[in-house]
Amino acid sequence: MDTLLKKIIFLLGRNKIKRLLFLLLLLTISVVMETASLLMIFPLMKLVTQPILVESQGAIGLIYKLFNFSSYNSFLIALSITLILLLTLINGYRIWVNDKRIKFLSKEQELLSSYMISCYLSQPYPYWLNKNKGELIKYINSDIDIVFNKIITKAIAFCTDLLLVFLILIILFTINPLMTFGILLVGSLLGFIYLFFQIKNQKLFEAQRIQKAKMVDSLKQIAQAGPEIKVAGQESYFLQDFVVNMERYLGKSNIYKLFLQIPTVFNQTLRIYGILVLLLFSLVSDYDFSSMLPLLIVYGIGLLRIIPAFNRLLKSYFEIKMFKPSLDTIHKELNFLERAKSGRNQRTRRQLSIPIDSDQEQDKAHFNGNFKMITISDVHHSNKRPKPVTIKAALMNIPAGSTVAITGSPGSESTMVGEIIAGLIQPDGGRVLVDNIDIKYISNGWRNNVGYVSKSIAVFNDTIRRNVAFGIKDSVINDVRVWRVLEMAGLASFIRGLPNKLSTTIGPKADSFSDTEVDPSGEETDEIPFKNEQVGTLELTATQIRQLGLARALYSNPGVVILDETTAGFDGDTEKAVLESVWDKTVILITRKPRTMEYCDYIYEVVDGETVLKGSQRAHQI
Repeated sequence: MDTLLKKIIFLLGRNKIKRLLFLLLLLTISVVMETASLLMIFPLMKLVTQPILVESQGAIGLIYKLFNFSSYNSFLIALSITLILLLTLINGYRIWVNDKRIKFLSKEQELLSSYMISCYLSQPYPYWLNKNKGELIKYINSDIDIVFNKIITKAIAFCTDLLLVFLILIILFTINPLMTFGILLVGSLLGFIYLFFQIKNQKLFEAQRIQKAKMVDSLKQIAQAGPEIKVAGQESYFLQDFVVNMERYLGKSNIYKLFLQIPTVFNQTLRIYGILVLLLFSLVSDYDFSSMLPLLIVYGIGLLRIIPAFNRLLKSYFEIKMFKPSLDTIHKELNFLERAKSGRNQRTRRQLSIPIDSDQEQDKAHFNGNFKMITISDVHHSNKRPKPVTIKAALMNIPAGSTVAITGSPGSESTMVGEIIAGLIQPDGGRVLVDNIDIKYISNGWRNNVGYVSKSIAVFNDTIRRNVAFGIKDSVINDVRVWRVLEMAGLASFIRGLPNKLSTTIGPKADSFSDTEVDPSGEETDEIPFKNEQVGTLELTATQIRQLGLARALYSNPGVVILDETTAGFDGDTEKAVLESVWDKTVILITRKPRTMEYCDYIYEVVDGETVLKGSQRAHQI
């Protein structure tokens, strides 16, 4: 529990401890008030069964005389109305406190999610090459939600319910120690039985889950290896394997479902057990019925509070235990991001700012976008991405306004050269110079002047307009510019033929494009529209997605355009028109298509990681 608390405080931030303690104080007051409402009922019930108490010298008698009530009935009505008003006030306070709790946790969830996204966006470009995108989505969409709604919420509920049970037992013990002790004895016995079934259910659930995974594996084997199973004539083996796993899964599932019902049935009868214990106690005691009735009512109400609170205690405990791995995951990930920030004060951790790459500083020199020569000098770099890749470039000269091809065998070497020129990766050694100025000194200005189209192009389930004007607010998107870059990319005629034109919603999802196959000549092997499960979205082909990516890169009117296999799959006319549209820019083509290289002034080839000049004159005029 100590470790759990430390991790929760770490996620919330130490500057939130005071607010969390204040919230716990409000919840404690709520529990005390709820318990006090039980204490108020006892004297009222006692007065109902013993009217003579109004003439006593006790508190009831003093109140009766102080307010000069005309009759016993009027006094009883006044007390009842007062109690109703107090209970209403208490319930109103409890609702208000719960609203504060919900809003506090909701805001903290929003801040933590936003902060982690900010941290991710602050990571340098190489981080994203190896990052599992599915994990990132799971952290933000699932694990953080579980942490707040299944762990922190349940931890708070556990503490408040534990306090409620404790205070009610104290009150009941004060009223009648012997009866309370008897209820505790029977309740403890029944509680252990209930706990046994809950623990058993947890183990059965895990066994059922494991067996279901085996059944699904058997099904996957049949689905994935169907042709091979037919060729090998092993149908009976795989069928038998699936049937055995299915029977085992259903067997464990049936036991789990049966045991799952037992606590529910037990919970329903637990209240009856409590009432029977009270009746048995009243029968064997020397109290008369009139004195026992208030006691029975108060204990009955107390049991109605204690039993649900006890059930919630157990449920909270098991849910915290079940979902703790999500807390451990987020704690570990946030710890990593905090270390990556290195220097960000933890007290102001939740104060978000525009993400800045950890390897990016403010420009030390001014760059206005005009230059004469890009020079790559003695550059070498290694990267895992996910396989180890190493490149070396002794000398590359790229004059402004020229078209340059970087080619080589299939792999990531050529791509890495383009990323280094774009300033996305800081090389391990050597320099990339723009008119003898290292681009690391003009990093911001240089990146703003480069349009980069990677192999993996993200296409959002959104309008064409917003897909092209990437990351720009609707109010400042220039439709004229959008149409112009679509024209340059060769996609405008297709868009004009759509009913909603730029307002057409397109797909597919972000990573669908990355698996497009390109044959050794640089031509796509298939031109199949992507499947998109979202209703109403237009499916794009691989070529159209590349054209969209090119239009996006051109929207900011960069002086340098780097295209990584972008024209793969383009027909001759489309490719010619696209290259002609960027004729006034410095174009770097990462390609293996001989036809594309014909349009280039210079051709550099990456051979075994070494970048060498292969040709230096234009073979074909556009």
